[in-house]
Amino acid sequence: MELLVSLMVSSIIFGAIATIAHAMSTANTHMDEMGKRQAHLRHSSLRISSLIRDSIAAWRLDYNVALWTGDSNADGGINADEVIYIETSSDGARISLVDFPDDNRAATVSSVKSGNFKSLMKSENKARTTDLITDCSSVWFELVGDEFVSITFNMDDGAGSCKYQICETLAGSGAHLIDTEGLIN
Repeated sequence: MELLVSLMVSSIIFGAIATIAHAMSTANTHMDEMGKRQAHLRHSSLRISSLIRDSIAAWRLDYNVALWTGDSNADGGINADEVIYIETSSDGARISLVDFPDDNRAATVSSVKSGNFKSLMKSENKARTTDLITDCSSVWFELVGDEFVSITFNMDDGAGSCKYQICETLAGSGAHLIDTEGLIN
C-alpha cells in the first residue's frame, strides 16, 4: 500500500516537472522567434533609414515613396538604376524595396512621382523587389516638406498590435535642383 502511494506521489511530481519543462521550452521557443523578428525589424528599419538619409530627393505616391539616390553616372539626370521605391502591397501586409539595378535609362521627375516609371519597369521585368517587413498592417507613408520621410505601420507581436514608425531626414535634399525633366539645374 505504501509503495502504491509513493508511486502515485512520484507520478504527480514527475507530471508537474514535465509540465513545467514543456512550458519553459515553449516560452524559450517563443522568445527566440520574437528575438529573431525584432532583429529583422531593426535591420530593415536601419536599411530603410539609410536609404532615405543618403538620397538626394524623395517623392510620396499613394502607397510608395520614391527616392532618387543620386547622380551615380554624373550625366546630370535621373536614371533607372538611381531610383528606389519603398512600397507597400495593396493590402498593406508588407513593405518592400523596388529598384532597377540593370537599367540606366533616363527618367523624368513626373514619371517617377506618378508611379508610371515603376509600372513601366515592372511590365518590362526590369524591377527587383525585396520584401523587407512582412506581416504588417496599416502602412502609411508621409513626406513632410521635401526631406522628412515617415513610414508608420502596425505589427502583431502575439499579445496585440504594436505601432512602429521609421522616420528619417534626407541628409542633403537636392529636390529643388531638379527640373521636371529630371535634369539637374
